[in-house]
Amino acid sequence: MPEKKISERFYLPDFMKPIADELDGASERATGLVAGAILDEALSSIIKLRLIEDAKITKEVFEGQGGLATFSSKITVARLMNFYSDETYSDLNIIRKIRNDAAHATQPFSFSSQSTANRVRSLKVPEKHFFEPGTEPGHDVAAMFIDEVAEVKADPLLRYVGTAIFLTWNFTVWADQKPERLRPQGLQTCAI
Repeated sequence: MPEKKISERFYLPDFMKPIADELDGASERATGLVAGAILDEALSSIIKLRLIEDAKITKEVFEGQGGLATFSSKITVARLMNFYSDETYSDLNIIRKIRNDAAHATQPFSFSSQSTANRVRSLKVPEKHFFEPGTEPGHDVAAMFIDEVAEVKADPLLRYVGTAIFLTWNFTVWADQKPERLRPQGLQTCAI
C-alpha cells in the first residue's frame, strides 16, 4: 500500500473517511474486495430509488438467488435504466472483474501483476474526472480533486481505489438526495 494515506490523497466527504481508513491498513486483496463491495452496495441504493417500496420483494430481488443479487446484474440493469454512460458501465465491469480476481485468486493478489495493472489502466474515470486541487474542470464534468493526481493515475492500486471511491461517492449522493428524476415517474441521464 502506498505510504501516503488514502484519506490524505483524496478529498473525501466525512461519510467516506472510515472506508478510506479501512483501506489504508488493508492488503491489496482486501482493498480489491472492500472497494468493490462498497461500490456494489452504492449501486444497489440508486437502483432501489427506481423501484416501488416493497421491502419483502426488494429483499427477494437483491439477496440470495434474486435477479439483482450479483454485482454484474446490478451493473447491467443500472445501465439499462440509463444511470450512467457506456464508459462508466465499462469501468464498473472492470472493477467487478478485479474484485472477482481478488476473491478467487489462489496465489497472492497484487495490483501490480501484469493482468490486473492492464485492467486498471483501462479505467476511464481517472482521465475524465480526476483533477489537481485548484483546477477548473468543465461545468458539466463531475470532478474529484486529488493531490498528486498524476501519481494516482499511474499507480494501479490508487487508480482502482480512486475510481471506486469516485463512483461510490456519486451513487451515494444521488441516493441520499433521492432526486425525483430517479423515481419511477421518469429518469434523466446522470452526470457520469
